Amino acid sequence: MLKVGTLIKYLSENNPSESPARLSFFHYLSYLTDYSQVLTVDTVENFFASCLDFTHWQQNRLHLGEEIQTILQEALDLSEVRWPQNTQVIELENSKDLGTALQIYLNSIYKNGEKYRLIPLSEQKFLGVILRPNKSLWVRTFDHKMIVNDGQLQPLKKDLCLYYTAELDLDPEQIQKIEMAPFVTARFQVTSEQVVGCLVKGFVHQKFMDLNAPSLSDYPQLFYAIKRQDQHFINRETDSFYQEIVTGLERVNQMAQLGDPDAAPEGVEIMARAQKALEFVFAGDKLLNLLIRDLQHTLALRKKSVRQERMERLPNSAVEMTPRKVEDQWTQIRSLNQSLNKRKTNPTAFQQPAPKLTQPTNQSMTSPQTSFDRPNFPPSRQRKSDLTN
Repeated sequence: MLKVGTLIKYLSENNPSESPARLSFFHYLSYLTDYSQVLTVDTVENFFASCLDFTHWQQNRLHLGEEIQTILQEALDLSEVRWPQNTQVIELENSKDLGTALQIYLNSIYKNGEKYRLIPLSEQKFLGVILRPNKSLWVRTFDHKMIVNDGQLQPLKKDLCLYYTAELDLDPEQIQKIEMAPFVTARFQVTSEQVVGCLVKGFVHQKFMDLNAPSLSDYPQLFYAIKRQDQHFINRETDSFYQEIVTGLERVNQMAQLGDPDAAPEGVEIMARAQKALEFVFAGDKLLNLLIRDLQHTLALRKKSVRQERMERLPNSAVEMTPRKVEDQWTQIRSLNQSLNKRKTNPTAFQQPAPKLTQPTNQSMTSPQTSFDRPNFPPSRQRKSDLTN
């Protein structure tokens, strides 16, 4: 029996970029399957389904089928393979019809005590939550593209699934597969130590990013894509991610009300996380929306209070020296300097006529002068004795 790893090696040694179909098959086997698994009919049909999701391969399905048939003609029994040129793809526009078709399909494959629930995500997408007898969960994603198989409608893509343990944690023993965005697929495995996998996009299934980090939170887009599904079957009262955000908002809000100086920087951080969670995961959540608004209001009041306290601690002179007052002060100084300069160039222009005396005065007394004539020094004792004689 042919293993996937052996076929990958064969394709890599025989110019996989020779044609788009061959390159697409090589990439699919390398990034979206397990090297150690045995090549089966399901592996080939899942590849065709992934290809037929693209308009390019729907228009070139004959070339796709013939190219893959040439590669596998001696490696696999091809009699049971449903080839793309013989596959009819139907897009259901009515959400009710899509839900009914998916329900019939799930009833046909789950007959061993499983229970399932179909959850509409949008007009063209459903989430299937399957509870297995051992209390573990399989969460499958379906869109509006279906195929006709023996007269019955079946989902085009059947391998988009997240596997959860009975404790509602991602199963570390399983390979997870989720569509993060249109035509972008993530295949990864989450263990207690790290996240390993890759992101694939485009009609040739090209890898554009490796996943290798200690936690899913290191990849926000992937993390939020998973949490968007989690919210439909995990109670928010027991969701650690949701409770962490709620607790953080309440704690920082209380810190700000008590005047803690660390409230502002911590508030910025928790606010950013909460707003992203509200936008990308818990859309429309009333509690998150209320807590975010309360924290924004509290931080705004605290900022205004701090500004007023700083102004009150400043000296009066510093408070009064506004830009306008500084300009007026400099205007007065320039006016006074100009007056002094004019007096130096034309002293008589500032002299005023002496007032008439109403009483007889001594001939030795000089006529009074203005303050601009000379400095008003205090008289000496000799001058004082002259006036008393």
